[in-house]
Amino acid sequence: MPPHPVINKTHTHLDTEDLSLWKEAGLLIDDQGFLVLNNVVDSGYTDDGIFCNALIWLMSKLINFMAAGDEVPTEMGMGFAGGIPQSTLLDYWYHLRTQFQAWHDSLPLTFKPSSRVEPTLAPGRLLRGENEALFPEVWYNIPMCASTMQAYHMSQIHLFMNKPHESTQGRSTVCARLNSYQSVLAACQKHSREIVGISLAQSDDASRVFSVQALFTAGQCLGDARERQVVLDLLRDVETDVGYSTGYRARQLTEQWQWEAAQQNAFVP
Repeated sequence: MPPHPVINKTHTHLDTEDLSLWKEAGLLIDDQGFLVLNNVVDSGYTDDGIFCNALIWLMSKLINFMAAGDEVPTEMGMGFAGGIPQSTLLDYWYHLRTQFQAWHDSLPLTFKPSSRVEPTLAPGRLLRGENEALFPEVWYNIPMCASTMQAYHMSQIHLFMNKPHESTQGRSTVCARLNSYQSVLAACQKHSREIVGISLAQSDDASRVFSVQALFTAGQCLGDARERQVVLDLLRDVETDVGYSTGYRARQLTEQWQWEAAQQNAFVP
């Protein structure tokens, strides 16, 4: 997927609601716009590219939802206009989440980790005090599948970060709102750790290049200084080993973390 809409938060050039266009491109969707991938898995023959392309379509829908801001796509029965009820935004968000879950549930074995080494099972690294021991190592047999799963975890971070708050509808307690915020943070950090774990498995050069935006997204969600250092090291290693420039992303993360620390200190009486 071209990174520009994700980075710039702009609408995609291709209309995600033009179902005939995407069907002609090979996307397996029904007339209601729902993915129909289970038939591919049940047939015993799977083309990994079909699942990658389906994720691109879903991420494009998410990007357009993010870019619209207070507007919602026309498929919701109204044009892009302000003043949309919170419940309508939330309904569309759940629609997207259901689509992503259906995609994930239909994945063939090639998109499942071939090996997963938890931090507690790496005593050598723990004894040396290496930061990588904070994360699992998540291995895939096919580099393209590893990149796809990193993109999926990144999409879930953006999905949760752009969830319309249920707690703002009607009356709500402080506890309910706090629980809502904490659940979003926990979900984002879980997906962030999966992104880092996949990168720690050291896939091929192309996959490492494609991991840069996902790592940058993950770094914004992790609060532990040691975890953040792992992200910086992985980004810098891409530039050192592959030659793909990542310094600007490392600098952006560092600046954001410094700003975050300053903001927290500003609110301390």
